[in-house]
Order: sequence, then structure tokens, then C-alpha cells
Amino acid sequence: MRAIVFALLVSILVLPTQAEPPCESCSDVQFPDAEEFLSAEGYPASEHTVLLSWSERAHDGSDQFVTGYHVKPAGSAPFDLYSDGEGNLLRAAEVAALGIHPKNWDLPPAGKIGETPASDTKWLPSTPTPVGVAKSISPRGGTILPEIDWAQIAREDKLRTDEGKGATRIGVFLDLLEPVVVTGVTVSSGSWAPVAGGGSLWSFAMLSPDALGMRVHFSDLTLPVGARVVVYNGDDAQEAYGPYFGPAPDADDLWSATVFGESVVVECYVPDSADLGAVRLTIDRVTHNYVPFGMLAMAKGAGSCNLDIACYSAWAEAAKGVAGIGSIGASGSIWCTGSLLADTDASTNEPYFLTANHCVGTQGSASNIEVYWLYQTASCNGAPPNLSSVPRTTGGAELLATTNASTGTDFVLLRLNNNVPAGVNYLGWASAAAGIGTPTTCVHHPSGDFKRLTFGDVTNVSESLLDIRPRTRYHQSTWRPNLGVTEPGSSGSPLFIESTQQVIGQLWGGPSSCTAQDKLDYYGRFDVSYPLIEQYLNPDTTIDGSVEVTVPNSEKSWRVGTKKRIKWNSEGNIGATVKVALYLNGDFVQTIKTNTKNDGKVAWNIPLGLATGGGYFVRVSSVADSSILDNSDSFTLRN
Repeated sequence: MRAIVFALLVSILVLPTQAEPPCESCSDVQFPDAEEFLSAEGYPASEHTVLLSWSERAHDGSDQFVTGYHVKPAGSAPFDLYSDGEGNLLRAAEVAALGIHPKNWDLPPAGKIGETPASDTKWLPSTPTPVGVAKSISPRGGTILPEIDWAQIAREDKLRTDEGKGATRIGVFLDLLEPVVVTGVTVSSGSWAPVAGGGSLWSFAMLSPDALGMRVHFSDLTLPVGARVVVYNGDDAQEAYGPYFGPAPDADDLWSATVFGESVVVECYVPDSADLGAVRLTIDRVTHNYVPFGMLAMAKGAGSCNLDIACYSAWAEAAKGVAGIGSIGASGSIWCTGSLLADTDASTNEPYFLTANHCVGTQGSASNIEVYWLYQTASCNGAPPNLSSVPRTTGGAELLATTNASTGTDFVLLRLNNNVPAGVNYLGWASAAAGIGTPTTCVHHPSGDFKRLTFGDVTNVSESLLDIRPRTRYHQSTWRPNLGVTEPGSSGSPLFIESTQQVIGQLWGGPSSCTAQDKLDYYGRFDVSYPLIEQYLNPDTTIDGSVEVTVPNSEKSWRVGTKKRIKWNSEGNIGATVKVALYLNGDFVQTIKTNTKNDGKVAWNIPLGLATGGGYFVRVSSVADSSILDNSDSFTLRN
């Protein structure tokens, strides 16, 4: 494989990287200037104070996000306003039509104790077998990526460290001067190969010398039904990821999972039953991971004052719900920390994941995250595992609600697209405000290192950052002497009440370090964020409502072999999941989804083998109560 890659050298340009602020988006406000916007809409800043601004996902089956504003007029009670993100204020009826829940800012305190999921929790599908490996077909195209300017990278990393906490950069971008493009039978590099037994295969190899890991970016990936893309390690094909069929429903591009090595192969297989001419694939960049986990580039890893989580048995179970996050930042691969939260519905184990907005602030960044579980020592001060060996949830996540550091609590709640592995736990939380003096604990991955523990207390002392991180939205935690701190890479990690092990916030940042252990850190307050995410973590479990299928309708004529989206609206509480099935003239044809999230939409790859003609309809029914259902209008399938 190595000889093939070197023989197929293609010119590549390494674009210069730019130094980033210590938080990937702390200085890049993602919400509109609330006061300016609302003043233009008739709510002047002289008479109205914006208490909080946030972004949240609509619940009408669309991919729309709305921006909310919690506004207090002079001398009156606060109220909420919403905009569509494009400068238009939404009317109350429009907000309701989007399925946006009214916020209750005076909720009574609620809480949840952490829990261990059932042992039969589903996880990722099995590792795919690359067709090229199985059929002994070597890549017919490839490239070697050139040397990186490590001196420049070292200067940038030092600047990031000097400026304070935030996400830790673990890899840089390598941009292809000429993207690799596949448009049907036409390819810019390599060629299609016939596959014994049927089908066609295109594969492309990339080598980035000394890379510890690589991710591949598909700026376009459109495949006919039946086709698939697999990404695998060129030196060890047993490490393979996919199959990929295209971007997530709410994304325009796709990043592969991290391949742990310096050689990666991308293959696209198209069976004879699929239209090869419909393939659209573009690779324009990769990431080159250069930080050995547990060691910052050209420096040491986490500071020696940090405490090994394995030395504190009382925190063994809670630690299993804290994980590292690999994602794509402005200048390459970055690392943060997050936590898996339990909800109060005992019948489900939804993978809700809490971290900081400056780690994952948009749906685009949420779509490419990887979550690394159980990256910790097996015994007190023992050797950490190789990161490539720990369980990992790939496939990204849905962004549900978020606020940034300037206008809220620097939080984001995600729902992972794939399930979590066995052996991890869901963490408890408390929506009551934690008082001054509350003993706290932070579990985190400092500097991308293995899991550590820090002990402190909620404080309210004079400190320069307090002016921009007000106590009304942030907890200030001061660490106890010689009991740990936080570092870059700890961002997004949970702050716990020490006595109950319930989450009360997530790390924004602060000046603490092993050389400044008397300094403090700031955590976005969970109790302030809670009204924005209460519908997920504390759902109404009384099943009583209705569902209406809106797409397909009688005007739809869908072609077999294409990918379409089924949509529905639900009223009341019909449960967290629904079943989607296809019927023809009243007779059952097939189940499209046995159990899928009740979020108003699902993608359907229409099989080529279905008979064409009219009389088809789709039925959406509640999994919790199958009597709650609706049939779509009759529609047509065609060739």
C-alpha cells in the first residue's frame, strides 16, 4: 500500500493556519446583537433589558433554528421574543407552528440522580469490510501530503496556551490544491475498477507522514441507493469506518471518523443495481493529528497537580459519564470535554450530551463530533490506554439548544446520532441554584490527557473576569490547595455538587493552572440553562396526543432509488419515538423505521425493487401507543 501511495504523488497545498482565540468562538458572537435587533423591532434598549439570548431547534420537522430573547421591560415582568435567524421577528402563531415550547422561567427545582443503562443498550454497527480489501483491489489513485511547517504550528500553539483556556488543538488542516472529484464515471484521480461478482469500485489513498490520526472531509457526497463509502486505515484495514451514504440530514458536508494512522484509503462501491452516473463525491481536505494524547505538542501533557480519577473510587461511576470530544475547529481538530445526561423518562436512554458552546456552537460542528469514552487509567496512577483503543461514538449529533458565553451560559445540549457503548453511565443533574460555599468536583480531560479530578467550592470573590462572567449566569469555583485545576481541553467539562454527584454547570474557562492553583474557574450555570432544555431532560411521560403526516402528500411523485424525507407534526405527548411504515392500497408493504426519534422527520432511501404506480401511503404511529397514528395522502412512485 505504501509503495502505491508514493507512486501516485499529486500536488497538494498546505494552507497557512491562523491563530485562534483561546475559545474557538468566545470572541465570535453567533447570535445577533440582541439589543440592536430588538430596538429596530420596537423594543428600545432604553426601556428593555435582554436577560438571556439563545438558539434552539424547531420541532416541526424542519431543520430551522430560532433565536430566543428573554426580555425585561422597565417596571414589568419579563417576556420572550423569537426571531428566525434572518432578521425577522416571529409572531406567536409562527412560534407555535414551529413547535417551540413556551419557556417557564419559574420552574420548581428539579433533579435527577445518575443511572446505569440496561446492559442490552444498542451501539454502533459492526466494522465494515472494505470491498477493495475483500476483493484484492488496490487503490488506483493517491497522494502524499507534504511536510507541515512545525515551527509555525508550535508558535500558534504557544500563543493559544498563553492566552488562556479553551479547546486544545490536536490536529491541523491539509487542504488539497486540486480537490479529488468523482462525477459519475468521470474521476479526477484514479479510475473505476470492476468488482468480481458485480459492481464497480473507486478508491483513493492518502499518506500524511507521521500523522497520529486523520479525518477526511467530503464537501460533497451524493450516492444512489445501494452505493456506499468506506474509509479505512491503509496500514491496517481492520480499522474501517462507515458505511457512509451522505451527510446528515441537516448538514451539507461530512467528516469521516478519525483513522488512527498516517495512511487512509477512501473507497466508493456501487452495485450493478445502482446508477453509477449518479455518484457525486468531492474530497477537499483532511486533518493531520499531531498531538499524542496526554501530551501537548512540543510540551508536556496535563499538569502534575491534576488528580487521577482512578485514585478516587467514590467517583468511579460518575466518571463513566464524562467523555472527551474530538471535533473540527477553525484551524483543525480540537479537543474538549462533555458529559452524558440522564433524563427522567425511565423507558428511554436518549444520549443527551452537555458541553460548552465554544467547543460545539453550531449544527455544522455538532455534525462532525466524535465522543471518546472511558479514556482513563484502570488503576490509581496506572498507565492510560491508547486513545485508539477506547470506545468511541462517531456520527455526530443534533444540536438542540445553546447559548454562547456573551449572551448566556456558554452551554450546548446535543443528542448524539449514535448510541453510547456499554460501560458508560448517565449523569444526574440539579436545576436548583448552588449556593456560595457548595463543595464542588470537576471531572475532565485536561490538555487532551486521560481523565482527571478536581475539588473546589462555589465562591464569589473579587476577580477581573467576574465583570464579564456575571454570577447571575456563571458559577465561580475556587480550587482547594493541591487538589487539581483545569486546563485547555477541560472546556465543557461538568461541575458536580460533591455530595450528590449532580451536574450544576459546564466549564467556560478561567485563570487556574498548576502554577496558579489559587486562581478560579467559571462554569455556565445549569439552573439558568435548564428552562431551555427542560423539555428534553424532564419530559412529560403522559401519552396523550395526535400525529399528522405532512409529507408525502397527494402532489408527490417520488422516483425509486432516490432519498426523500418523510415529515410529520405531533401534538401533545405521543412519546419519544415513532414507527414509520409503507402501505399500498391499504396493505402493509414494509417497515421504513421500527423505532425512530419523534422529531418530525426521517430520511427514506426508496428501494429500487418497489413497484411503480399510485396508491402508496406512509403511516406514522407512536411506539408508546400504537393507536396514535396518521396516514399520509396517497402518493406515487415512479422510475
